[in-house]
Amino acid sequence: GMPGGWQNYERPEGPGMHMGSGKWLFRPGEDIAKAVAQELGNSRIFKEVFFTYRRSEGELALLGKIVSTHYSAFMCTYFLSVYGPCLWLILPAEFGVENDLEIQFALVDNGTGKCLWQNTYREEYSVPVAWVYSLASDFEYPALLKRIMMKAIPEIEQGVRQK
Repeated sequence: GMPGGWQNYERPEGPGMHMGSGKWLFRPGEDIAKAVAQELGNSRIFKEVFFTYRRSEGELALLGKIVSTHYSAFMCTYFLSVYGPCLWLILPAEFGVENDLEIQFALVDNGTGKCLWQNTYREEYSVPVAWVYSLASDFEYPALLKRIMMKAIPEIEQGVRQK
């Protein structure tokens, strides 16, 4: 058996298995963009907010670039490979995980092409390697995006005022 296992992914949506979960139904480019549009819509800064694949026909466009969705995890299996989890009833597992989300935003006036505001945000979720009886969540990107948007929305609102 193996003493433990490591996973490191720059594109964590691809693998069929993750250290603490199975395959993710996660399409970062689309899912994050739609969630950002929803958060902006809820903020009431704009009369209308929508997600589009094409160049926006709106007055303003919020352009986003996902810089990082890095994922790393570690789990110790007591040298027992797949049978390691059977011992969790008696012994805790050694488990750690990290999710990073970094996004770059730019608010652009579609009429003039002028950039009204831009900034980059990074949030991290980590459970340091520790002995645990149940595995912590290893998919926290929605919560990280919420934290990013809490910081970004007031700044976007300021950028809109400069128009």
